[in-house]
Amino acid sequence: MIFILQIVTLYISKHKTIGLLIGYLFVLIIGVLDYLTGYKLGFSIFYLIPIVLIVWCFSLNWGIIISFVSTVVWAIADIAARGEDPEPFIMVWNAAIRMGFFITVTAILVNLKQSLEREKALARTDFLTGVANNQSFMETFNKELNRSKRYGRPFTLVYLDCDEFKAINDSLGHEAGNQVLKEVAATMVKAIRPNDKVGRLGGDEFLVLMPETGVAESKNAVKRLERELLKAMKLNNWGVTFSIGAASSIAPIQSASEIISHVDKLMYSAKNNGKNQIVYGEKSKDKA
Repeated sequence: MIFILQIVTLYISKHKTIGLLIGYLFVLIIGVLDYLTGYKLGFSIFYLIPIVLIVWCFSLNWGIIISFVSTVVWAIADIAARGEDPEPFIMVWNAAIRMGFFITVTAILVNLKQSLEREKALARTDFLTGVANNQSFMETFNKELNRSKRYGRPFTLVYLDCDEFKAINDSLGHEAGNQVLKEVAATMVKAIRPNDKVGRLGGDEFLVLMPETGVAESKNAVKRLERELLKAMKLNNWGVTFSIGAASSIAPIQSASEIISHVDKLMYSAKNNGKNQIVYGEKSKDKA
């Protein structure tokens, strides 16, 4: 049952017009059943089915609209089932109660959905910097790796380590160190393309995935990234530079862990040879 509900929800979310039509049709069907069962048999709770689907798949506004439609349909079915004109006050009162009930359920669902989305985002986000955490980054990287294997498309992986970060923590304190990491992450996000992804491995180490990026493009992109980072550090008077390892379309394409190990070694090569530089591939070196 849950599996069927997930399929229906996914379909409705992807096909908004059809989803809304299904929701309204469901309301009308329930209204007809409400009429056929008579006014003495309560049927109001079943209007929650389309309301829940629409609210979960779309938004609060659409939830309010379908709640209003459900209330009107219920009122028409109730009047028709009675076969006589009800007292206006009672009719208005009952309709208001049902509308209030539908709106309350709608509001609760919206808050629940927002809470779940926040929890989901937090589970995939580094708590300090706001970029992807290790798990989230690896999921994206594995997908890109499989896509690259299947279609032969290039990608670039960048491994970045902050030079002299320990000195910042020792001299200015861990709060200052946290500010450095936040600024590094924010600058990286601004410097890359929308389709690229930044992840924090932990400590002062970051990864950047650049899909559809070959060797020539990657060198320009990584240099731009380094330039923006150094500019941000200088602006804040932080004596931090960056050791960067970058590799494009490693052939034959290995596993994700092997590729990360490869760029990790390139990064350490940059660090061991004086820091503040970029090392591309296994041999090429580009001084910053």
